[in-house]
Amino acid sequence: MHPAAARGRVRDRRTAIATTDPTVHGRGHGSTGGLSTAPARLPFPQRPSVETATLWQAAGVLMERYRLANGADTVALIEAAARLHHLPPQVLAEAVVAAPRPADRHRLWFPRRNRPGAPDSSYWEEAGADTADRGTVLRAALARTVDISGCARADLQVLDPLHDTLVIEEQQGFDQPFLDFFARVSPATTSACSAARARGRRVTVTDTSTDPLFSYAPAREALLAADSRAVQSTPFLVLGRCLGIVSTHHTRPGHTPSRIEESALDALAHHTAGWLNWNLRDTLLNALEYLHHAAGER
Repeated sequence: MHPAAARGRVRDRRTAIATTDPTVHGRGHGSTGGLSTAPARLPFPQRPSVETATLWQAAGVLMERYRLANGADTVALIEAAARLHHLPPQVLAEAVVAAPRPADRHRLWFPRRNRPGAPDSSYWEEAGADTADRGTVLRAALARTVDISGCARADLQVLDPLHDTLVIEEQQGFDQPFLDFFARVSPATTSACSAARARGRRVTVTDTSTDPLFSYAPAREALLAADSRAVQSTPFLVLGRCLGIVSTHHTRPGHTPSRIEESALDALAHHTAGWLNWNLRDTLLNALEYLHHAAGER
C-alpha cells in the first residue's frame, strides 16, 4: 500500500498514538478485554477523511455506552476533551475506540492505573517548551532538529497504531502537495521514514533521485518536486518500539550527517521518545477519564 493523498489540509498539529497502560489493552482490573463498536448508522459527512471517520466511530462508541442521543454533540464533547488536555482530537478518538469498556460507568475507568512522574523536563525547558502541552514540545523538537542539521525543510511524524501509519504532525518548509502525499506513511511505503521505523535506526539517503529505496516512482517524484535531494530519518524508540520519526531534507545531494549532528539527533530522539511515551499514557488516560465522567453525567 502506497501513501494516499489526504483529503483535507494537513494541520501543523496532527497525530495519532496509543496508550501504553496495560489496563487500556484489556489486561487490567475490571476490564472486559473487548473493544466497543459503533452503532451501524451514524450521520457521517459524505466521504469522510480518516480523521473524521475515527471521530464519528468514537462518538458511536460513547453513544452506545452512555446512551447519548446526538452524534454531533458527542463529537463536540470529544473535541472539547482533547482541547482541554492538549491532544489532537483524533488521538483521543482512537483511544476511545481501542480501549476496553469501563467496568462501571459510575466509577473510574482505570482504577489501578499507575501515575508516573514526568520525565526530566530540563531539556524541554531549555528549548522554551511547556512540557504539559504536546504541541509546544513537538514544535520545539522540530525546531531543534532544524538547528542541529542546518536544513530548511524537516518533518516530524507520530505513529498512528490504529491504522499502522506514520502521520505528519509538525513540519517546516514544505508545500501542501508534499504534505498531502506523505500525510500517512504505511510500512509498505518505500521511504526513508518507513525504513527507519522498520529497522529501528537512522536511515540516510544521500541522493533521492537515484537511491533504490525510492523504487515507488510517485514517492521519488514527490520528494524531488519538494527539492528534497538528500534525507535522513531518525526514529523515536522506547524499548525498541517506534513512536515517531523526525526527518531532515537537504536541497543538494550528498549530504550526510556529521558525528556531531548524529549525536545531537540521538539525544533529541531519546528525550522526545521518553516524553511522548509519558505524555501518551498519562495525558491520554486523564482525557479518557474526563470523557468517562462527562459522558456519564449526560
